[in-house]
Amino acid sequence: MMKEKTALFILTALLFCGCHSDQYYQNQAVERARKFLLQNTGDFNAAQINFVRFNPPVLLHAPVLGNLTERSSPLNLAHEQHQVCVTWIVPEKDDLYMVFGVSSARMADWQPNRIIKRSYRRNVAVIPQAAAKCVDYARENFFSQMDPEAINLVRFTMPSLYQGKFGLNLDPAGKADSAALEALRKEAAGKKQYALVWKLPGKNLVFAGLGEAGFKNWNIVMAGFFTDSELTGKLGMELMTSADYTKAFPAEKENPPAAVPANKVEEKK
Repeated sequence: MMKEKTALFILTALLFCGCHSDQYYQNQAVERARKFLLQNTGDFNAAQINFVRFNPPVLLHAPVLGNLTERSSPLNLAHEQHQVCVTWIVPEKDDLYMVFGVSSARMADWQPNRIIKRSYRRNVAVIPQAAAKCVDYARENFFSQMDPEAINLVRFTMPSLYQGKFGLNLDPAGKADSAALEALRKEAAGKKQYALVWKLPGKNLVFAGLGEAGFKNWNIVMAGFFTDSELTGKLGMELMTSADYTKAFPAEKENPPAAVPANKVEEKK
């Protein structure tokens, strides 16, 4: 009887103490990357050091034999070894700071190997700032409803950007009078609707809002969870994928060149 109780106690201890979630392992890997970066980079000022200390990175994944720049969701990684770069876009730096390491999908065995700097045009990247705004909103309103894997996806990956086609409620509190509501409608008519979308297991986390052409001065108007079928007719063209997070807004997609009339083509010939 005593042996059975001892065995039960050990089993219970293993269940509660011996297993950790993917979120735990990824958080631990990020902390190792953060420490490695700060210990081995001597060109950060105090503000940049604090940025790395207190802001989540982006996780870039690729198979060991694949392309390092190929990105994928942590949940979709196979069990074989992957290259994982824990990446920060540090303020006032022209390079991405990427802490490289190799591990299995859960990142329990991930260790920092080296720092890679990759240049990009910071002044043209449009997704990171908008994504950070969405993450803050999700932390306040949605994280309590989400499992650790979904939270990790929102925290550590970038969303895709779409043209939005939602019927947005410009006065969700219902406090605007008719004149104020008309003013809101006129203001909205001069803007474009965009939606940032994180693909989560079995659903999507969507942030729709209005901004100026080129995804400028965008603000959240509506946010929520949607299944793929519920998004039918709600999203227009995909303007940028999550892998485009360091790129400029593709104005050519939003405003394609006007088609040349057939008779004009014939005249040129």
